[in-house]
Amino acid sequence: NILSSHFCNKSASPETRAGLASAYVGLLSGLPRGLREQHALWVMGHTLDLAEATAGAPAALPAAATVLRRGLSANLSERAQLSLARALTAAIARQADASAAVLLLALREMAWLLLALGDSAGEVVGALLADGGAAAPTSP
Repeated sequence: NILSSHFCNKSASPETRAGLASAYVGLLSGLPRGLREQHALWVMGHTLDLAEATAGAPAALPAAATVLRRGLSANLSERAQLSLARALTAAIARQADASAAVLLLALREMAWLLLALGDSAGEVVGALLADGGAAAPTSP
């Protein structure tokens, strides 16, 4: 898409990436909650892909983190946040071949979600501590 092609451009400046992150946040925040929640896992995967494609680029990780936190996670219901936390748990378990930027982004967002969810995140914490998320439950 147009936003990701500019975001992943190797010559993009930190200011450009920050502006594109703001555009993503505006786009996601403007979606009706049901639509945003329906596509939350795709958006998460897309954002992790952006981090992978721009690993090491100036200001890419903070910009991708802004998209994930302000554009997606902060605008989801508790149920959708739990679903996202489960998906991040599985993504973290699969990150053996991914860049450090992707792992850092996933861990950072997981930390925010665990703080936001509090006691509701018990099963996700259990899955993280038990086996790295391989057996994370899929039902909300």
